[in-house]
Amino acid sequence: MKNQLNYKSKYFSSKKKISRQALIVVAFLFFIFLIILFVMIMAFSNSNEEKSRSIMFDETSIKSELRFFWDLKEYDILEGKVDKYLEQKLPKKLYENLLVVKQYILLIKNDSHGIANYLEKYRKKISKSDYYFLSGYKCYLDKDYKNSLKYFSKISKDEQIYYDAAVISGKIYLEKNDLNSAINTLNGIRNKDSLIFYDLAVLYSLKSDFNLAVSELERISKDFIDKEILDFKPSLLLVRSYIELGDYEKASNNIKSLGDYPFLIDTYLYNFILVSYKTGNIDNLENIYVELIQNDNYTPEVYQIYYIVNFFNGDYQKAIEIFKSKKDKIFISKDSYNKMLFLQVYMLDKKKAYDDINELLNFNILSSVDAQYLPFFLSIYKDAMIGTGKAEQLEITLFSLLKSRNEKLIILQELSDLYILSGNIDKGISLLHDEKIIGNKPAEYYLILAKLYIAKKDYENASKILDTVSRMDIDSVSKDKVFSQLAYFSLILKKYDDFERNYSMISESQKNTPDNQLLYLNYAISIRDYQKIIDYSSSLLEKYPDDKNMLFYLGIAYYETKQFSNSIPIFARLIEIEKNLKSKAIYAIYLGNSYAYLGNIQESLFFYKQAAVWDPDQNYSMLNSKMIEDNKFED
Repeated sequence: MKNQLNYKSKYFSSKKKISRQALIVVAFLFFIFLIILFVMIMAFSNSNEEKSRSIMFDETSIKSELRFFWDLKEYDILEGKVDKYLEQKLPKKLYENLLVVKQYILLIKNDSHGIANYLEKYRKKISKSDYYFLSGYKCYLDKDYKNSLKYFSKISKDEQIYYDAAVISGKIYLEKNDLNSAINTLNGIRNKDSLIFYDLAVLYSLKSDFNLAVSELERISKDFIDKEILDFKPSLLLVRSYIELGDYEKASNNIKSLGDYPFLIDTYLYNFILVSYKTGNIDNLENIYVELIQNDNYTPEVYQIYYIVNFFNGDYQKAIEIFKSKKDKIFISKDSYNKMLFLQVYMLDKKKAYDDINELLNFNILSSVDAQYLPFFLSIYKDAMIGTGKAEQLEITLFSLLKSRNEKLIILQELSDLYILSGNIDKGISLLHDEKIIGNKPAEYYLILAKLYIAKKDYENASKILDTVSRMDIDSVSKDKVFSQLAYFSLILKKYDDFERNYSMISESQKNTPDNQLLYLNYAISIRDYQKIIDYSSSLLEKYPDDKNMLFYLGIAYYETKQFSNSIPIFARLIEIEKNLKSKAIYAIYLGNSYAYLGNIQESLFFYKQAAVWDPDQNYSMLNSKMIEDNKFED
């Protein structure tokens, strides 16, 4: 750039007339002066241009300017500055550094189109590894994973940029759900750091291999965690891993560090409640109870886990209280609504809190719950309404549901039970015969009708209906249930051949369910095949050692076959696990009789006296005691 100079010669300031010779001399001198002046101007101009160029392309000033915009995260402005400098003639080292800055900007902006233009323009000026990496990253952004992995595979493990290529390759394999390849890729990085250890731990946790996840997390530098982006994440993953491994003590130790982060308070409380429950730390749960009751600041998951923990902890009263206090928090979604309502109704039913059940359940609730929960809710609701003398209101609700819901058979089943309990069996039969109630009648419909006829003791019509059902083409989905009910009704009607036939139609897997196994034991008791009961029950009790029904059937079988030394421990166990006093009295009488037959009179009298205490209304224990005293005890 040339400077414009204003110059006035002192020679042009005089007004005197000059001679011709003098003018020639002056002109010559002026010419010489102009030549000198031109030389000076050119020299000064070139000096300024070199100085300006030196200032424009000074590496320190360029770096300062670029760093300023980098710190501000003004990447668009920064990219424009870099592009402008790259168009100039620069020292080689500075030019290469600017190319690297340009690459970083494109990667930060995830600019696939910009990367393509950059590669087209500067391909010959960057290294092969940079070209492969940028090409691979562009394909990654375009979700062209096949070619992305192809480019990344060309980068040598000795190259510094291999680290980044391996990390992105790992992300690609993760998106493709190929966890093993992702793990192998990250393990291929030679100089692993805390970030890689953490990423490997995440991948192992996704594979549910929490032992390896913990192993990788324990390799992370604690100094790194304090200073860099991982921060709390390894501790959070450690907590989850230890919980999954069932090591709740170690989980508890890591949870404490999460409490230092205010934004993790919900996660901290959720895991703290869970681990406190698992480690039996009731004091922690007591302290949290007050906090949750008084505050609405936490996420629904925190209130839900505390509610569920108290349910499983058997503290139904506290669970019920927090439900009532934080119902809006606990009922946050339709899925959780059904589950949490299920738990609440279950607990209220266990406490026989029928008024609370009636307050919680109503037509609106019952008409909106998911189909899978409806049978349970209807059954509990029916018991609560009958228990509080509201049978008429129950009937109205069930009729309304019959009109509004598609699960007609479930509702008809509850209505038929209601009519049987109230003695209005004919009303139930008339309802079932109403063609408007249900159109295409499946086998389950006829079974409900048969149940009503059996309750009415109209065995003739019941038998006809059961015969009709047995000849129906029953779909495979409901076959087991239908034939199980047919076998049950056949047993009630004492049609033992029909029972054998219907029971044989049940699949082997369903025969092994507790309900059907008890049904078969009931059949064996009915036909007095005690040896069959002994053979059958002995194997079942290995699976269900405290099943009172199976124990009772086995005890009766031993008793009836005079194997009193075997019946004694069975009835003793029943007394131990039974809570109902009248049932305890029955078992005590059998136990007393067993001892009496073995000649152990003192033990026998002891249990007769116990039976009289548990059930004063029965007279068997007194009668048997009298017979022993008179030496007239008989089988």
